[in-house]
This record gives sequence, structure tokens and C-alpha cells, in this order.
Amino acid sequence: MSAAPAYYVAFVLAVVLSRALSAAVRRWATRTGFVDHPGGRKVQDSPVALGGGLAVLAAFALTVLAGTAAILLAPRDLSPSSPLGSITARVEVSPFNFLDNMDGLSAGIAAVASALFAAVAIAEGQILIAGLLVALLGSLLGFLPQNFFPARLYLGDAGAFAIGNLLGTLTVLESYVTRDSATLLPVCFPLIVLAVPLIDTSIAVVSRFRERRPLHVADHGHLSHRLVARGLSRRQAVVVLYLLTLCFGLSATLLPGASAMQSALVLAQAVALATLLVALLAVIPRRDPPP
Repeated sequence: MSAAPAYYVAFVLAVVLSRALSAAVRRWATRTGFVDHPGGRKVQDSPVALGGGLAVLAAFALTVLAGTAAILLAPRDLSPSSPLGSITARVEVSPFNFLDNMDGLSAGIAAVASALFAAVAIAEGQILIAGLLVALLGSLLGFLPQNFFPARLYLGDAGAFAIGNLLGTLTVLESYVTRDSATLLPVCFPLIVLAVPLIDTSIAVVSRFRERRPLHVADHGHLSHRLVARGLSRRQAVVVLYLLTLCFGLSATLLPGASAMQSALVLAQAVALATLLVALLAVIPRRDPPP
């Protein structure tokens, strides 16, 4: 029996729960004063509610619980599944705190990455991982209308950290090398999909270390800020980074079943895009606001 209906149900349920919980958390945060105030490097003109990460994670958890209950209550044949790949990519990253520097950026890129990871898991028959990724994707998309510019609800540091680590954990559990893989290069899939946040975070860390500034002190040296410095609006900068993440990831989804030559071409494309991103960060000057 196809698992597709279960994926659709999980996705819709996660979106509905996330939208409802995001609205509820926003009202609660506004009423209790749990908000991010304007000032300093912040660009908002008025206080913005915090706690959006709680809504995303709660929607994800409730969707997973609902799916678990459905499995336990529904009679079915629980025959053992076949082994899935001998090598799992050991990547667990949380660059989403650094990436959470513009409305909708961190949650949106996490959603794009979740969709790409889910596509590979579904194609390879990894039902459990695919279901979890679909639930996470729906939870993020349900939250994004509240978070996209102009944001009415922020993830918060804890929310961004938790979502990054949840996504990182799921990449550890997913297998990328299959019986059809001609090489071991599919283990690079998570690194390619998460190239935008990884490059942005690496550049930020190196820049702050070189300038002897604390890592936790934010600046306007991120890729999103540099795109805005070149004349893009904040909306446009965020969408450009969504599309860059998609460009990195779409061809990488071919890696599990690609030939050696095809895998080399995918990696060459990823390296070329990464080089362009690094060059962009180097050429476009950082524009920090006055103290």
C-alpha cells in the first residue's frame, strides 16, 4: 500500500496546527510582553512577538503523535523493511541561529531543505524519516505567514537552534547511499542542501574571529544584509536565498542513483555556486549601522 496518502495527511495536519498555534503564540506573547523590541541593529519599527519556534515544534510533535496513534490503532502488516544503504551522512548542524537575521529567512530555508530531504527519503522508501520530514515541512510552512516580512512572530534563538538541530538529526537518520549508487558521493547530499546556511555561518565566524569580535555579537555581514546593501529589498534578498538553496539541492537529489560522471557534475555545480556565494560575500561590503 502506498504511503502517499499518509504524507499528504501529515503535511496538511502540520500546516493547520502550525498556523493555529502560531496565531495563539503570537497573541500570548503580545499579551505577556514576550516580544523583541526595536533598537540597535534591529530593523523592525515596533515590537515583534517571540516564541514562534514553540509553535513550530509543538505542531511537529502533535503531528508525529497523531501519526503514531494512527499506526498503533490501525491494523496492518508490520513486516520488516529491507535495509536501506550502508552509509548514513553524519551531519548535524545548527547554523539557523546565525541565519535568523532577516524575516522569514531561517524558517524558509529550513522548509526548502526539509522538502529536499523528504523528496529523497520518499524516493528511497524511507517511510519513517520521510514522514518526520513532511511533518517538519508542514510545521515550518504553517509558521512562515507569521514570520515573512513584515514579521509578526519570530522564531527566537531557542526556536531557531531547536529547528536547526532537529533538521540536523533527521539528516543523520536518513540514508543516501543505496544499492543503485555508483559512488559514495551521495553522503555529500546534506552538505550541498545546507550549503547556503553553512557558508553564511562560516564566513560570519571567520570574519568575527579575524576582527577579534565576540561570536555572539551580531553584525550586518551576512549574505542577506549584503544583498540588501546592493539594492535588493529584504523580501527580495530572502527569496534569492530560498532560490539559491533550491538550486544547490535540486540537482543534488539525483546523487543517490547517479552515475560517477553525473555525481561529479553535481558536485562541480555545487562547488561553482559555493564559490560564487563566497565571492559575493567578499566583494559586497558589510554595512553596519552606526552605534
